[in-house]
Amino acid sequence: MSSPAPITLVASLRDALEAARGVRTQEELAAALDRIARVVSDSCGFGTCVVNVHRQAWDDFEAVTVHGSPEARRALLGTASTWEQWGPYLSPRFERR
Repeated sequence: MSSPAPITLVASLRDALEAARGVRTQEELAAALDRIARVVSDSCGFGTCVVNVHRQAWDDFEAVTVHGSPEARRALLGTASTWEQWGPYLSPRFERR
C-alpha cells in the first residue's frame, strides 16, 4: 500500500478535524470518531485503528470505534481498560511536540 501524498494526507486530516468540530450529539460524535479512525488508518497504513474515550463515571477507557477487520471489531469494540493499563503508553518518554 502506498502512502498518500502529504497534501492529500493533510486535507484528509483537516476534513476529519472539521467534522469533529461540528459535533453536537452522541450520534454525531460516533460518526466523527469513525471518520477520524478511518482517516488515520488509511492515511498511516494501519490495519486497525481504535479510538478509546475516557469514561468519567468509571474512570476507565472504552473502545468506542474500531476501524479494521470484522475480527478486530468483535475483539475490541466496547472493551474497557484502566489507567494502569494505559499508563505505560502515556509515559512522558512518548510525548512529542
